[in-house]
Amino acid sequence: MFDNLIQFYYNYFMDEGKNKFSLLSSKVFIMVTNELYNKFTNEGIDELSAIPEEKKLLYYKATGSYSINTTERIVMSKSIYVMELITSTF
Repeated sequence: MFDNLIQFYYNYFMDEGKNKFSLLSSKVFIMVTNELYNKFTNEGIDELSAIPEEKKLLYYKATGSYSINTTERIVMSKSIYVMELITSTF
């Protein structure tokens, strides 16, 4: 369903000339990647809470430019985590 969108996000995330975290300004990006996060965790991928603290902190800091709300930043962190899983950059 989201294949074309995921491909676009993948290409954008991997483009060295772009700020990959700017995708966090898109509500659609966050919705799609959090849907994938739920699917992945249901299939056995580690939840965000189980990854190394330094990764969680990196994600949380990256979201600071896009939100000050803690709940939103956690949701955005899940989006970054998913993209790193998809792009094999985790």
